[in-house]
Amino acid sequence: MRAEWIDVLRIRGGKVTRLVTYADRDRALADLGLEAQAVSEESTTPDLEEAVRHAFEALNRRDIDAALSLWAPDVVWELPPLGLGVLEGPLIGHEAIRKFSEDLTASFQEFDFEYENFHDLGSGVTFGVVVQRARPHGSDGFLESRVGVVAIWRDARIARATSYQDVDQARAAAERLAEERG
Repeated sequence: MRAEWIDVLRIRGGKVTRLVTYADRDRALADLGLEAQAVSEESTTPDLEEAVRHAFEALNRRDIDAALSLWAPDVVWELPPLGLGVLEGPLIGHEAIRKFSEDLTASFQEFDFEYENFHDLGSGVTFGVVVQRARPHGSDGFLESRVGVVAIWRDARIARATSYQDVDQARAAAERLAEERG
């Protein structure tokens, strides 16, 4: 007999602040409000999803070196335009991603990353939704953003990623890319 448990963690400041264990996957998704986004368990590659989970845990600990292990050394990461002149062009390579991550997290008192879901679409293409939650220095309020991320994988590492402010646009782009590469 095989038992499967689903743990839902809330991580803040690099620490687990809440843990709920479920015996029923559908109930866990429903409690998170994700039942409409549920997909067949066979469509997710456990090794890639596990790697993503570890990378987010590392980011929340501010262990950028560990988080970078998910990315190929020559990675290209396209970020959505923020309209603030904050970033010009894509981030290329580990050092660019390291500097961006350090600058971003240092800009806030608290900054946490959480992935809502992760889907392996085949042909080396994945789609995920990432929630970033931050509290500015000297404030009690939080800012939250939700982005879609499309990634192309090479040798179990992200070779190229594109983030979208519109999650539906990201999902459509990922599906087109997987079909093109298929």
